Amino acid sequence: KSTGSMVDNKPDKKNVTADASKWEVADVIKFLETAGFTEESKNFKEQEIDGSALLLMSRNDVLTGLSLKLGPALKIYSHVSKLQRCQPKLATRSSAH
Repeated sequence: KSTGSMVDNKPDKKNVTADASKWEVADVIKFLETAGFTEESKNFKEQEIDGSALLLMSRNDVLTGLSLKLGPALKIYSHVSKLQRCQPKLATRSSAH
């Protein structure tokens, strides 16, 4: 159980309140691996999905855009959706413009 080197904006076990918009691709991979999706995380690495991109992903993106099996894709989207709901409203495009 290492707790020393994690910065507040980096993924950690159950740390869905971290500012994922600042995550690099490696941080997204760690988030997925921590959730149990080591094999599937390779697809995110190949597609260079960083935190900002992860927060913008729709259900359809996860289910069809990453060539994942349906079961794991649905579970991953559940984690992504939870992360999106916990973030500041930076990722939403519904500004007053």
